[in-house]
Amino acid sequence: MMKKNYIFLFLIVLLGAIALYFITRPTDNTFSKSLHDFTIEDTASVTKIFIANKRDNTVLLERLNPGEWRLNGDFKASKASIDLVLKTLNQLTVREPVPAAAHDNIIKRLAATATKVEIYQRLPRIVLFGKSFFVRETLSRVFYVGDATKDNLGTYMLRDGAEIPFIVYMPGLRGFVSTRFTAFEDDWRDHTIFNHQMSEIASVSIEFPDQQQQSFKINQTEGKFELIATEKNLRVDNYDTLALMSYLNSFGKIRFEALLNYMDSTFIDSVKHSVPAHIITLRGINGNEIKVKTYRKSGNEGQSDYDGNPLPYDMDRMFATIHDDKDFVLVQFFTFDRILRPLVFFLPKQSEKNK
Repeated sequence: MMKKNYIFLFLIVLLGAIALYFITRPTDNTFSKSLHDFTIEDTASVTKIFIANKRDNTVLLERLNPGEWRLNGDFKASKASIDLVLKTLNQLTVREPVPAAAHDNIIKRLAATATKVEIYQRLPRIVLFGKSFFVRETLSRVFYVGDATKDNLGTYMLRDGAEIPFIVYMPGLRGFVSTRFTAFEDDWRDHTIFNHQMSEIASVSIEFPDQQQQSFKINQTEGKFELIATEKNLRVDNYDTLALMSYLNSFGKIRFEALLNYMDSTFIDSVKHSVPAHIITLRGINGNEIKVKTYRKSGNEGQSDYDGNPLPYDMDRMFATIHDDKDFVLVQFFTFDRILRPLVFFLPKQSEKNK
């Protein structure tokens, strides 16, 4: 008799779980009940964001690890940009539906210019007694982001399958959110070039094409350093150890200012075929190698020497190529000066005086 009671109880629990599954699982009907809901409450569950515009520009952002996202399968995505879009998704708030008088016009504008956004999350198929079961990646939101309202304080948005667009805003933001859903790859690129601790560097070299006598290479093996004057391939023994260690510690958070791939290709090619100002090569202990070539940039108007003569080169910025010369970028001396040290920087002061 007791055995039958256990079986009966088991069947009740099983049937309850099955019923709960059908009640809570996403369906077309339940989806249609939330056609005004754009908010993602649990942004930690977001695994992918796909964005596409009407000009065939597409962006796919994929979460690899907490705080680490990949862009279009090739690049590291900017953490700041990812954090901003996740914060936006979490705080999107509907202000009101589009007025009936403006409905048809807004629908036409959305059809012509809207950006499509797809949000994927890891969500459970069943939640039972506070426990999640059958968690899997699910397409949870599809919506279209239009342009700004006349007061520039709202954005026209439309959920996929809905007939009525809504004016959406972000509390605390005096502006519109459409620019945060850009489909241009460059807007999502991480600007980091080097981000290495000293212990992560196997070797680093700098070539000064116009001053080869100042070119050098530093090798590091298990905390032991070797400094080589590369012009004559001579090992330097009397170097300043603190200066060398300080230099190797300078390769954290070296970033470029802007991507310039959009510039005229003829101009970019002409810069690439000129003599570089510096060639920096860093090899990590993991075997990965990063090479950067910098190029002088024409002087800015208003920059002059102490005598008032115009300077031939920009004293604030340079051009550079990264990622095997595929990307043409703008860099600042303010950032790069600390890793552009010449060989003489590592020599003891007494040695400099005896020269």
